[in-house]
Amino acid sequence: MDDDERKIEEISPELTEFLSEPMTRFEVISLLQPLRSALLSTFHGSMTALGLIALHATDEEIKEKAKKTFKELDDVFEEIDTFDNRLGKLLKGDPNWPHENGDTVNE
Repeated sequence: MDDDERKIEEISPELTEFLSEPMTRFEVISLLQPLRSALLSTFHGSMTALGLIALHATDEEIKEKAKKTFKELDDVFEEIDTFDNRLGKLLKGDPNWPHENGDTVNE
């Protein structure tokens, strides 16, 4: 028997029941906030690097690609704003929000 099989057998029924229960809003938010922070830091660093490349690269093609990618990353920050808005509503207990594209609620 390998280690993975042994570890699965060692999970108690209480732990299995706990892990099978749905998460509360607070638990979901506690998991998502660090992810959001990590994404923001990563994209901020990427935009800083792309800005430096766009300003200081000697090859015009590389400069243009950096500028284009920089502008595309701006869309990521718009999505993060949407995420923040939805997360705020989730914190308030309002799980319903309309999608910006006119899609159905909570799809």
